[in-house]
Amino acid sequence: MKKTLLGATAAVSLAATMAAPVLAVINDRIDLINDKVGIALSPMGSGRELELKPGSDYSGRFRVRQTGRQTNEVFAAIEPYSVRDNGEDYDHKDFETQSAYTKITEWVDLELEEGCDVSRREAGKMYFMMRPKEECYVNYRVKVPMDIYGGSQHAMIFVQSVPSSTEIDSSGIINTYRIGYFLAVDIEGPGAVAKGRVVEMTIPQLLFTPPIRSSILVENTGSLDFDVSYKMSVRHFFGGKEAYSKEKDAYVMAETSRRITDEWGSTPLLGLFRVTEEVTVLGEMSTLTKVVLVIPLALIVVVAAAIVLLGLWIYVKVKKHRK
Repeated sequence: MKKTLLGATAAVSLAATMAAPVLAVINDRIDLINDKVGIALSPMGSGRELELKPGSDYSGRFRVRQTGRQTNEVFAAIEPYSVRDNGEDYDHKDFETQSAYTKITEWVDLELEEGCDVSRREAGKMYFMMRPKEECYVNYRVKVPMDIYGGSQHAMIFVQSVPSSTEIDSSGIINTYRIGYFLAVDIEGPGAVAKGRVVEMTIPQLLFTPPIRSSILVENTGSLDFDVSYKMSVRHFFGGKEAYSKEKDAYVMAETSRRITDEWGSTPLLGLFRVTEEVTVLGEMSTLTKVVLVIPLALIVVVAAAIVLLGLWIYVKVKKHRK
């Protein structure tokens, strides 16, 4: 009887496994751009305009697509998001350290929409299978506690492949694919403060090699993230004709400083320009204008050598004349 029960259970499991592909949502418009495993997300984040109050909740979702040619297991997990060591360039992200601005990782629940099934849950990770050209929707729900202070919260919802034994190379390196959905929320209420300033603005006035660059250091001393609008415009010194102008945006996270750089990629090798940088932080604009000379170092050497030779020639002529 026990053997019969085990056999029936195995048969049911096998039937479920064989039936699973039928439930999969296959989108033939998906291009298989990876040889084995590939993951694509859409959209890549929640945007920066999501505002919630203590005690409220919010539901969102994003799409996961398999762009690889093999079926593989993946998992979704939420991790904290911050800037490591307050790096001004924002290049060094920290997905491990918890802080007052990453508590949202404790408020989020993850689920899959119908058509894709969760295979297991372990250590805060939600596992599911992805077949070639399959797409699944990951739903997340944010439940904000009543006793939370106001301010910005950041997290990343990562979707990562689970490597198989065939994906481990001879050196023992395990190849995995991971892509993240950026979740940013502003919590209203006590403690929510938007405060910041421009610390410095610089434009080098002598360049031996292009391009012309500007640098802005912005400090956020509040508890809310904010966006910075900045614009660099370049005009020819003689005539005043505009050569370059472009407005861009960047965000500065709470209690961090960020260095924002801009450049004119088509700067010529030689020229004299008037460069203006404008930056707006929390409605307050700061402006810096400099005259910039772009000149190759080799040309300076040639001109200097010509001046020296001309000086020597004049010296010899004068000396002969005196004699």
